Amino acid sequence: MLDLYAAPTTNGLRVKITLEECGLEYKLHRVDMSKQEHKTEEFLKLNPLGQTPVLVVEDLDGERLIICQSMAIMFYVCEEAGKFIPKDSRKRAEFWEPVMHAATELGPGYGAIPFIVRWEKESEHAKKMFLNRIRMHMQHCDNILAKRQYFAGNEVTLADFSALGIISRAKSTYPEMVEGFFNVNRWYQKISTRPAVQRGLNF
Repeated sequence: MLDLYAAPTTNGLRVKITLEECGLEYKLHRVDMSKQEHKTEEFLKLNPLGQTPVLVVEDLDGERLIICQSMAIMFYVCEEAGKFIPKDSRKRAEFWEPVMHAATELGPGYGAIPFIVRWEKESEHAKKMFLNRIRMHMQHCDNILAKRQYFAGNEVTLADFSALGIISRAKSTYPEMVEGFFNVNRWYQKISTRPAVQRGLNF
């Protein structure tokens, strides 16, 4: 049994998309962060850091595995399903770079902006700096996608799901982050039509 505790954040979206794409049955427990549900005593027993998403895996013997980081959840789900992680060593090498780029550059870059705009002093300067930085990384994504159909080649992989949650949220919250990138937009239009992706984006 899989229980997903998540909100429609970039991390929540990419985990939910991955579960849908892998075809694993799960129960979604929506976490309302505006009501501080991720800081309750009950939730902190799952993740002491008070962050979403969290995946709880319970086997037939009642043993529980709790996974808290979105990328760790995605790898667990893909490995369980035997999908979306290349087995060929060369393809895996091409796969790791966009996966880590989404995890270490796109995600943190996007995540910093909502906090910056709440500052009272020099928030516009800081926001512009981070927008320029994330657009630089979006250009890198655009260059990758100019040479291939998907982030790690010509097949959909976990690398696409890891970027998709971020880019999808950016389109709805800060569209200036992702405007003007032809290849990213082409990729987004194609992958977002997948039925499992549509289910994953629907919270």
